[in-house]
Amino acid sequence: MNTPTARFVATLVLVLLPGCAFNREVVNQQNRSIDTSGLKVGVSSWMDVLAQLGPPTPPNSEAIGQEGASLRFFRYPCSEVRTTGFTFPIGLILPFTWTDDQLVADTVIEFDDNGLVAAIHQSGQVGIWRPWDDEDDRPAGWARTTDGGSR
Repeated sequence: MNTPTARFVATLVLVLLPGCAFNREVVNQQNRSIDTSGLKVGVSSWMDVLAQLGPPTPPNSEAIGQEGASLRFFRYPCSEVRTTGFTFPIGLILPFTWTDDQLVADTVIEFDDNGLVAAIHQSGQVGIWRPWDDEDDRPAGWARTTDGGSR
């Protein structure tokens, strides 16, 4: 059935068919679920932390200015970026892209002057942020701190 109407409908479907693309990137996937149960506040040294968790994520240039470049803490972040793109070809190409970049998990281990673990801070965020929602609509995250008072 190669009629002019069938060709016209096929062409119309191809021209008006929207396109979409999805991309998900996880940075530092190994830091998503860090087990710090083998680390003891006031007992474990920075060498113990390196042996159990590996090297921390190096600070970026912005973080060095804010946090200072010191060995007083090791940070193990995991972030996730989700990008969704739509193209609606209605006369003109009208692209729409939504990007959600969130810190999924973060572990910070602080050290005292002797190089022993002073505190372990862990926090995270679960859920997906839908387009057009504001930050108040995000599900609440979680946080846990182990410090010198829990030896």
